[in-house]
Amino acid sequence: LSTSTEEKSSKPKQKKRVKSETTNKASGKQYSNEEMDLLSRLVHAEAKGESYEGKKAVASVVLNRVEHRSFPD
Repeated sequence: LSTSTEEKSSKPKQKKRVKSETTNKASGKQYSNEEMDLLSRLVHAEAKGESYEGKKAVASVVLNRVEHRSFPD
């Protein structure tokens, strides 16, 4: 048993703020919320029944193609 009397804070926890843009750590490029939404919808459509790893693989392929100069814009 603890003899100290600790009062619980009555302050509600603050939600973490979401950045308006996401940075790809590998290339340093930033993606807007709209681009991230499009990517998430594409991954859902292409890898709906796959595991998390499968969905990550699809997202990686898409981002690699977006950043590679051999693929058209």
